[in-house]
This record gives sequence, structure tokens and C-alpha cells, in this order.
Amino acid sequence: MVFSDSTWDYFSLRPFKVRAALAQSGLDFPFRYEGESFFQAYEAMHLLWAKRQAQRNIAQIFAISPKTLKEWQLRFVNNGTLGLLPELSYLTVDPQLEDLVLLIKSARRHECASLALRLAEALQIPNVSLDLIHQIQRCYGYGQRLDKKDIEYFYELQHILKSVQRYKRKNALRPRKAHLKKTFIDFDHDPFQQKLELFKAISESPKKRQVRPILKQFGIHPNRFYELKNRYMTYGIWGLIDLIQSNKTGEKISSELELQIIEERLMKPNLSAIKMISHLKLKCSRAHVQKVYCKWKLSQFKKPIALRGVISQSIPEHVEKAPLLSKQSCRAMFPNLIATANLKVHRSFVDLINSLAYRKIAISNPGALIIASFLEQLGVVEALHTYGPESYRASEITNGIIVNVLRIIVGFPTISDFTMNSDRSVALAAGLSINPTKSRFYDMFDHLRFHHLQKLRNDSSRRAVELGIIEGKSIAIDYHCDSSDSRFPRAKSFSKSPDKNGDMVYAHRPQIIWDSMTNSIINIAYCEGASRAPSALYRFCEQNLFNIIDPDVITEIYADSEYTDEKQLVYLMIRSEADVTI
Repeated sequence: MVFSDSTWDYFSLRPFKVRAALAQSGLDFPFRYEGESFFQAYEAMHLLWAKRQAQRNIAQIFAISPKTLKEWQLRFVNNGTLGLLPELSYLTVDPQLEDLVLLIKSARRHECASLALRLAEALQIPNVSLDLIHQIQRCYGYGQRLDKKDIEYFYELQHILKSVQRYKRKNALRPRKAHLKKTFIDFDHDPFQQKLELFKAISESPKKRQVRPILKQFGIHPNRFYELKNRYMTYGIWGLIDLIQSNKTGEKISSELELQIIEERLMKPNLSAIKMISHLKLKCSRAHVQKVYCKWKLSQFKKPIALRGVISQSIPEHVEKAPLLSKQSCRAMFPNLIATANLKVHRSFVDLINSLAYRKIAISNPGALIIASFLEQLGVVEALHTYGPESYRASEITNGIIVNVLRIIVGFPTISDFTMNSDRSVALAAGLSINPTKSRFYDMFDHLRFHHLQKLRNDSSRRAVELGIIEGKSIAIDYHCDSSDSRFPRAKSFSKSPDKNGDMVYAHRPQIIWDSMTNSIINIAYCEGASRAPSALYRFCEQNLFNIIDPDVITEIYADSEYTDEKQLVYLMIRSEADVTI
């Protein structure tokens, strides 16, 4: 079910309404909360049926028209208590499109909506748009955050709404006999009403926190009550509806394999069910694959359909391999470098640590101390003593790069902000006793050159692959515009570049490559603002990408619109043998 904006707003406010009622009432469990028309309709039916009051008086009490009261009574007769729930609005969506979007998100969590659009158009599903696909993803919890709790919340909400629809179809065969006092309570055919009366009795009980006798009277187990209570706090009155489980039998194919079968069949229409089993090297019956063919009507497509990139290719027929590294990181090659190189911490820092046994030092930002352990796992010290300048290969571990990295992570935008600050968290995390002065800080970088930074960046990326932070199978390349904050950009010979608004500003041009599956940056290189993508692509890939990840591992490359020259496309295709998407 795809919610309209009004339905979305309605359910987004339910938890807030219940919590507000709990805080304002002072009760252990509030049964009613504001903004819910159901309670008004149910109380009107109680006065009309159980109390036998006149319809005119009831209409005056609730300030409603006689027509509205008659509509409530008709819905109560036909569908029981469920008929009094507010009518919700939904968007008209092709069920096949809804299933396709859910299939893609369950198989590939970080996949963009463009894949669903391409597959929907290939499957000839009518009235498809990116806005509609995004709305479907939103109503099932696959929003921008991709939070597991959001998925669980909307999965349960969808289950509740589908159960309501099935209950209404089922209860329509057993209508109540109108205007009979004894037929107002019908727990045999209306389990939802039993939950309502239970919670109503508990909220009105004078003995607080003594619910066991009431639960015993209604025949509800305590564990079931607390489960219903938690659902009530999350979904409001809708959480008391019993869920109807689907009676599906037989083996179910995995979503990853089902999506792969759809893609393969669209690109290779000569693959029958038997040939598909042989093509994907499956060990299952023909019926499993045939179910997918029938569900998505794949047999009607006779011509191949391009799904990937500008130059269409099928999925490469090679065995899945683990990420290969052209070289190992220094941490992996020299795990005992600190001991073998006889590296030591500065003596003043050791004295400071010893003095902390009887003294206190105020630290306002402990983030530097926390991140120091991650820098140790990345092997920064090992990389500096391997690829750094000779002046960095002293007997001490601490140097300017570690201080600078921690300074940036903690949030000091400039060196002056760092050196003038009294907080010593960065210095302590880097193994110093005091913050270095500005001149001393710059002196430590005199011998550092760009080729040193190139090797240090690549070593960090190799270490990230070893730690599993980077997979390297699906990558993306893009140019960004980093506006300069210098006061004299012209004196420093900065070039200009268009920013996000299209204005020409003094800027650097960082070229970034990141892992699409793990959302982690693989590498970054700064260019001048006048530098364009075609002129820097080859050098960037050879020095930063293929020097870290073996080309055989890469299966998909996404390049931004700046990489539009045919030479760049052919280079990426031939060099990596991967699918290229512009």
C-alpha cells in the first residue's frame, strides 16, 4: 500500500499523540488520545446500542449531523468495530511496480531508484516515475536513512493495514443485528472490540498497576497484553488489531536470485528456464525459475533490452573474488615496525601520563582520544616511517601529520584556532604534552611533498580494504568544487570553477572515487579549478584507483556527467572490463 500525504501525516502523528496523552493524564495507561475520531464514533455506538439513547441527543453530544451518525452505524453493522476506524487514502499504483521496488530494495539495499525505473520500463509497467518509486520506498521504510527500525516499523504498519482489509471482507458476511442491546458486545466475531474493552477497563480501573484480575477476566495472557501495549504506544488504536498471517506454502526463491533472473532474461531473451539454471549454475528445480518467469511475464520479451550503462553488457561470467590488492599496506607488511624500529613516545609525554595518577587535566573534546585508536588501526605511524620524508623517520612516534589529522577531525578549521585553544585533547591523543606553536607546527611540514601524500593516501586506502571498510566491486567517480576560503586567492594563483549554483568562484577541484556499496571514500586528489575530468581521469585512475584495487574485482563503475568523452568510456571499459554507467 502506498500512502497519500494525508495518510502519511496521520500515522506520523500517532506515537506523538499517545505519548502526549500519557504525559498529560498521569495514568499508567491512557486509553484515549486527541485527534482520533475512532473514540468518538465508538462512544456514539455505545450510547446508541448499549444505553439506548436517542439519535438526536447523541448527535448533539458529539456535535455531528444525523447523517454522520447513520454512516457510523452502517459501518459498525457491516464491519464491526473495525468499520469505525477512519477511512484512509492511498495512491493508485500498479501492484507489479510495488513488488518490483520492494524486490530491488530487499536484494540491494543501497541501489538507486534509477534501477527500478529502468526495470519497470523494460517490463512495460505503465505510469512509472521516479517520484512514484520514491513514494513506494518511503512507505516501506526504505528512505534516505535506510534505518533498520524504519523498515521494521513500516513492515508492521503495512501488515496491520492489509489485515484490516481482510477482516472487513471477512466480517461483511456476519453483520450485526442492529438496535439490539445484547449484540453490541460480540467478542466471538469481533476480537478487535475485545482488545478495546480490555484497554478501556484497565484505564478506568481505580487500582493502578493491578491489571492481572482484569486480564484474567478477559482471558488475555500478561505477555500478550504487554505486547499489545507496546504496539499501542507505536501505532495508536491500530496497534490493537490482530495480524492475519499469510498462508504461503512451498520454497521461496531469494530476492537476490529473483532480481538476477529478471535482469538476465531481459538482456538475454534466448534463456529459457532450463537454460537459465545452466547459465547461473543453479541447483534447483525448473519450477522455481518458472515461477519467476510467470510472475513477471518474462516469456513475452523476445528482443534484448539494454539495462546497464551506455554500452550494454551482461553480467561478467567470472567467479566472485575477494578484493585483490596490488600491494599490501604498511601495517600488514610491517606489523611490528614500532618495536623493530625502536620507536618511542616523547619523554615529556611519558612524564605527563605518569603525573595523571595524582593530577587532573580538563579536556573539553574527547573525540581526539577516541579517534586515536582508529588511526592506530589504519597504520599511520607505519606508513609515515615507510613513505614519509626522511625527517619523519626519527626515533619518536609523534609527528605533524598525526596532529593535523586529529586537529581536522576534532573540528579546528585553521591552525590558529588549534594553537590558540586551551583544550589539550588533540595534543594528548597525538602523544604530545602541550599544543605546538604555529611556527613549530609549520616547520614540521617543510620536507613534505605531494608525492609523499600520494603514497600515504594510497596506503590508507589499502588498509581500508584489508579492514573491510572498502569492497571495491561497485565504485563511483566524480568531480567536486571546493570553494577557497583564502583572503587573497588571486595572489595565490587559484583558478576559478563553477560551484553548485553555477557561479564562478575561486576553488580547488577535488576528484573523488568512492565505494558505492559501503558509502566509503576510496581516494581523493585535489586539482586546480581549471582542471577538467577528461584531462585528469587517466592519471587519477592509474595512480589512485588501480594502484589500490585490482581491476578484475571491479564489476560496475558509475561516472558523473563530466566524463562524457568517448575516449574516457572506452578507457574505463577496457581497463576494468566492468559495466560503466554515465
